[in-house]
Amino acid sequence: MFDRDTMVAYGLIDLKNVMTLARISPTNDLITTYNTIEEADKAYEPENNAENNAKCLLYISLKNAENGSMFYDTDRNKIVIKVNNK
Repeated sequence: MFDRDTMVAYGLIDLKNVMTLARISPTNDLITTYNTIEEADKAYEPENNAENNAKCLLYISLKNAENGSMFYDTDRNKIVIKVNNK
């Protein structure tokens, strides 16, 4: 199932080429002040301050991600995998 922001597959996904993880710098790419999309949108209107709004939304997405979610931490040059909600 696909839409603009999401792909959901209930079965095998066979990738025949390179897959690139999101490259995230926790010190530069995240704003950790807000816990909900509504708070982030109120602080940084998407139309007027898209960059900071996106940094808030990225943090919220990571915070709410399921165990097993992963990204490449550019600050530490390591892959980070969420385990036990951390």
